[in-house]
Amino acid sequence: MYLLSIANRVRASELLKCFATTTFWSALSKLLIVLTTLYCSNVLTQDEFGEFSFIRNTLSTVLLICATNFSGLAVKFAAEAMLSKESLKKLYILFLFTVGISLLIGASILISPTNAIRSVVGGSGNVTYFIKLTGLFLPVFMLQPLLSAMLRGFKQFRLVGEYELLLSAFYFVVIIAGTYWGRSNGAIYALLIYYLFFSVIGLLVVSKYNKSVHYLVKVEELTSQKACLKKIIIPVFLMSFVEAPLLWFAQAEIAKRGSYALVGGLSVILTIRYAIQVLPTYFYQAFTPIVTLLNMKGEYREYFNKLKKVSIALALVFVVLFVVLVLTGKFILGIFNEVYISYYQSYVISLFVLLFSLYSVLFKLHMMIREYQTVMFYMTILSSFFFLISFYAFLYFSFDMLNSFFYAQGLQYFIQLIVSVFVYNLDKKWNSV
Repeated sequence: MYLLSIANRVRASELLKCFATTTFWSALSKLLIVLTTLYCSNVLTQDEFGEFSFIRNTLSTVLLICATNFSGLAVKFAAEAMLSKESLKKLYILFLFTVGISLLIGASILISPTNAIRSVVGGSGNVTYFIKLTGLFLPVFMLQPLLSAMLRGFKQFRLVGEYELLLSAFYFVVIIAGTYWGRSNGAIYALLIYYLFFSVIGLLVVSKYNKSVHYLVKVEELTSQKACLKKIIIPVFLMSFVEAPLLWFAQAEIAKRGSYALVGGLSVILTIRYAIQVLPTYFYQAFTPIVTLLNMKGEYREYFNKLKKVSIALALVFVVLFVVLVLTGKFILGIFNEVYISYYQSYVISLFVLLFSLYSVLFKLHMMIREYQTVMFYMTILSSFFFLISFYAFLYFSFDMLNSFFYAQGLQYFIQLIVSVFVYNLDKKWNSV
């Protein structure tokens, strides 16, 4: 009876139903990605795994930071596009802008002198070659997260989950095959093939889905919404352009001052943290289209009540989860490889940082929905400045490299959280809620 009661509550709540659907399918896909990392960390040497991680983290930095910011907009515009053709125009402009910018960035990487790239990243010519190869395919890679975000905006959580599960299974197989035949080089080639395949399949899935709903229709012209380019899209791009290179540069500094083995250790901790973030991330993805429509309809009391409930629930869940993860931390690190147990202190610090990260994402979600992108841009500049200064300060005073990275990242997220909460409270007061 108790389980039946829970099932009925989930079915009755649109938010919980979307969250449950997303979690069931997409969590399986993320489990396969974590298992792939686990396999590589045990099969490859520390330096080989570090090289593979460097390329993978480079792609993740671009896709998960640039595309995360753009994906938030894609979810918002897609949700609104179900009711408004003007929002559909914004969605088209976002895609055109993203492809155009990624073409320019990719071309810049391709024409950059090899010595210039090597002076930044250090290491072998191998890494430089793969970075150039990444630049070649960057415009295609950028499509994948945007296509998934668009489907989430249309509330097609099961479709996205099935699509991601299929491709994660492909990722698992192709990375293992690449590692078997070519060690770290084979794994990196397999990684690039996976991202290409992900984007191509994404285009096919969206095309097939649109045949039944016709949300993506021909619009007469886009100029009526050109103001959104300056007001919303360009500030988000500039914000991404600050965040993505900054974190990548910090990773490159760790590789240069330490070794690629340290990058491997960083990758293991980030993979664990990534796995922990799966449920909150999927909850936010299910939450975004619902509160976007509440905001669009002017139902501000319900809008702010939902945000408040989520923030309280997040704190309660995190406290329990934090205790469990700290107590089992050495065991979790040891699963990847016994050598990574030595990074336990950095792992614990990263868990503290995770709390700031989750809350800053929640309140930045509010800023994105309410279209405060310019404020978000200045907030990013400020927090990134503190990240950079504090990271080098910690290194100067001979702090452990990975500890320095996570201390600096914690300060960065804390500043973002302070600013975003201030904006949230001000907005709530203005709307008399």
